[in-house]
Amino acid sequence: MNPQPTPRADHITVLVFKDNYAARTFQVSTRWISKLAILLGISLMIAVTSIILVVKYKRMALKFSPSRIQELEQEVAELRASQKEPEVLPTPVEGGNSVTFSGFPDSTPKTLPDPKGLKFVVQPPKISWKNNILNVHFALQYTRDDQKSQQGRIIVLARGTQTLLAYPKGVFQKAGASALINVMQGESFSVSRFREVNAELGPVASPDLISEIEIFILSKEGQILTYQKLSPTEANESAPSE
Repeated sequence: MNPQPTPRADHITVLVFKDNYAARTFQVSTRWISKLAILLGISLMIAVTSIILVVKYKRMALKFSPSRIQELEQEVAELRASQKEPEVLPTPVEGGNSVTFSGFPDSTPKTLPDPKGLKFVVQPPKISWKNNILNVHFALQYTRDDQKSQQGRIIVLARGTQTLLAYPKGVFQKAGASALINVMQGESFSVSRFREVNAELGPVASPDLISEIEIFILSKEGQILTYQKLSPTEANESAPSE
């Protein structure tokens, strides 16, 4: 005759001994242990899932941070600005010609290189007046697809028969210097795609005192790469002084 199977216990008895005290026992339900294990497992899964979601959304937040959004907006603004119609057509000097302005040091090469050999172009400038401040706005656009950049310096002059202004400040040398212009004090630039320039000159007592505006783009060593001469007359018609 087969023996009867032993009934399966639904609890665990724990026997506790301490020093010389009488032993004590207590029982723990196996169902309670199973429920506790399931609860711990669910809690662990929730914790792991939460960590994964936090890391994911933190990366997304960094990707779309305000600084990144601002950079993208600036790039869009620059691209839009480059496609606008120019207000003033400059008079460029072709390669091989020379700049006759005598304010530069004698060591500054004044013969312009061939524009076709340059890595950038100067977008047509726009000039305007505001509160007797002359503003010359233009942009440098890198034209090569070589993942490199062009470095150099920018100097803008505005002059008339009795007035001579320069951008940036500090371009004019002190009295007694061998040359009027210090080319190494021009505004430094590095363009790998698009770089805007906002040159402010003045204040001027009257816009009529300015008859010519000249833009010089030089290399880091001080060689004149491009030169443009503008007349402010057309700008006075389209953007009168305030």
